Amino acid sequence: MKGYDDLDKRLSLLEQKLDLILENHLAHMQADMNFIKKFLIGVSIAVVIEAVYIITKFNGISLPL
Repeated sequence: MKGYDDLDKRLSLLEQKLDLILENHLAHMQADMNFIKKFLIGVSIAVVIEAVYIITKFNGISLPL
């Protein structure tokens, strides 16, 4: 029965750690992920705009700027 007691203690500890992550850290991680996502979208838009500018410049097309 010692094996079951040890397993029960380990499972209880795992549940405590999971609760801690879900209650305290998940909101912070979600906020960080949202910031990273917005940053990457902004960088992607800038890269696409620059690529369009470079392509039009080398093809001799003038953009109405």
